[in-house]
Amino acid sequence: QDLVPTEGLGGILVEVRQGDRVYRRMTNGNGEFRFAGLLPGTWTVMIDPEALPENASIAESRYTLEVKPSGEAKVEFRVEQRIRSMRMLAPLKVGG
Repeated sequence: QDLVPTEGLGGILVEVRQGDRVYRRMTNGNGEFRFAGLLPGTWTVMIDPEALPENASIAESRYTLEVKPSGEAKVEFRVEQRIRSMRMLAPLKVGG
């Protein structure tokens, strides 16, 4: 089965965590998410691989980012979907 990159998956839960601080957002229809107002410091950004569609896989589900004061940090999760091959069979004719 071949793997192909997706355009972006909507409705996927993304979590950022710094110690006891935890924030969650769902990805939009383009598979994008944004967390504004995070305190400076080290944050862990993660997606639960079990929450992805059945035919999708993720190379890396967790990243650690350093957020600077008034800065911006970007992370991209690479999600791929397995393409299933299908065969069409000719209709059966039953004589009677």
